[in-house]
Amino acid sequence: MQLTSVPPLRRTTLQTWITDTLEAGRSPSTARIRQQAVRRYAACRCRRAAVGCGAPPKPGRRSPADV
Repeated sequence: MQLTSVPPLRRTTLQTWITDTLEAGRSPSTARIRQQAVRRYAACRCRRAAVGCGAPPKPGRRSPADV
């Protein structure tokens, strides 16, 4: 996968990355943890209005800095 040819922070980008991780021989739990980390990062960025997210974050979610 060439990172320059795939738009960042898109659902398809994350799915491709996770698929590549699994095909490279990583365990499903490793792929799940990495996916959760990206989701938490994206939620934090949305809350800080640093990216153009249309919907506000779900209530009860905290930024990685709060954990």
